[in-house]
Amino acid sequence: MTLNSLEILRKLHYDFYSFKEEAIEPEQVELKLSDLLPLLKEGGERSRAIADCKLYKHQHEALAALRSGENVILISGTGSGKTESWFLYCALEGVRALAVYPTLALANDQIIRIRDYSSTLGLSAEVIDARRRDLLAKKLGMNGLRSFLSGLDILITNPAFLLSDMKKWLGGRSLLYPF
Repeated sequence: MTLNSLEILRKLHYDFYSFKEEAIEPEQVELKLSDLLPLLKEGGERSRAIADCKLYKHQHEALAALRSGENVILISGTGSGKTESWFLYCALEGVRALAVYPTLALANDQIIRIRDYSSTLGLSAEVIDARRRDLLAKKLGMNGLRSFLSGLDILITNPAFLLSDMKKWLGGRSLLYPF
């Protein structure tokens, strides 16, 4: 069920101004994701869904910049393939990634797609936050957890967990240090 926040605010008798900007479809290039990662066509539901999508120009440019050793800050609209931009580079070049999403909800949403893409390509991906850390530590022990995380290709977290973990780097107790 889709919620319409404008309708909710009206029913609550809020006085507000609303402005909606029309979405702009990003420019595409003549290259499909499956041209670069053919296995996507044989993968899970989400992998197959993106396999025949053309790359957006900003994805293609980000990949080129990353391949040339540049750092990239990609600012683009919701649903414009920012996740696929960095994932593509990691998958093609065999580079491990620590992905930081601003909220737990977004990180948990992204991991579903990333796990699908990763398992299709033989990569491993996991999300780590305080709750997940506690669950895995109980199951694997702290040394087992460190070993598990350090063996991943992609690890997703949020700023709160990253900051908390970084404070442990000097004491050698960090879980994320291998990334």
